[in-house]
Amino acid sequence: MKNTKVIACVLSAAMLAGVFSGCSGKKVTNISTEEFTKACDKTLKLEEVDIEDINDLEQEDLEDGIYLSLEQEDIEDMGIGDYIDMYLKSLDLDDIIEAEDIESAAVAAKMSDPSVIYEVEEPEDLEDLELEGAYALQLTLADDDKAADIMEFIADKLDELDLDVKKDLSKQEYYAGKNDGYLKVHIEVDKLVKIVLENEDFQDALEDSDMEDEITEALEALTGEAVVTVEVSGANVLILVGFGVNTDASTLGDFVKAFGASDPTKIPHNEKVGEALVEGVADAVATYIEKAQEAAERVRQHNDEVQVVDDAIESQLG
Repeated sequence: MKNTKVIACVLSAAMLAGVFSGCSGKKVTNISTEEFTKACDKTLKLEEVDIEDINDLEQEDLEDGIYLSLEQEDIEDMGIGDYIDMYLKSLDLDDIIEAEDIESAAVAAKMSDPSVIYEVEEPEDLEDLELEGAYALQLTLADDDKAADIMEFIADKLDELDLDVKKDLSKQEYYAGKNDGYLKVHIEVDKLVKIVLENEDFQDALEDSDMEDEITEALEALTGEAVVTVEVSGANVLILVGFGVNTDASTLGDFVKAFGASDPTKIPHNEKVGEALVEGVADAVATYIEKAQEAAERVRQHNDEVQVVDDAIESQLG
């Protein structure tokens, strides 16, 4: 009887350890290109397309859902390795991954009709806006030793947003091991809106508007969520982006289940991440406006110079 109790206690302790280790979030999705495309075809019922036909796709195709896959020989035969390398370089990833490192890859996407955005003519129209979708990228690399470098790259990029992966992200949100790792970010729209409305730059712009109350009320009515995940397990990489605005992120949920990933919407909203995103967007917008103003001033100066020349010519011609 004693032995039975001891065994029961040991088993209980083991089960509890499993529960708490699961709560730490260190479950990394490991899915190959073959498994990914099978899930797209059999589970998600997406339409397979060839990369040559990508420019011929219509919005209806995206609404139904599509996926495509490539092997290294496809990249070589189509001569798109240089374009992939250029894209990786633009992301500062060229020191970690090159086109020749990709053994196979696949992409899946499904999204509701984005043209509903054009129906938003007044602030209150935002309350009726419903938009949702998901995008997934899977890579199988030739080597299985890239995880640490990829996770370090992510940590460096987050640092540029003033986010410290050790201080500002939980174990559910960021994990870096020798051969695996992940970043999982979950943002709730209503909480993000509060951060936006408290942003000084946005407040300044809002005060200059003659519809301050209407815009504020419309934004406060928005609901939904968005997630971004990057999971690296050995040679396999899975990137998943999904969202839902004023509606359930149903496609995201379908993708998560089909690819065997843990549900990132269960991770609590991170206020620090939300603030960093808003600040980053605000800075980008401010920079854009500044450059646009500089360009406008250069155009004005040029026009003034042209006018001076025209006036001089006209005076000479009498």
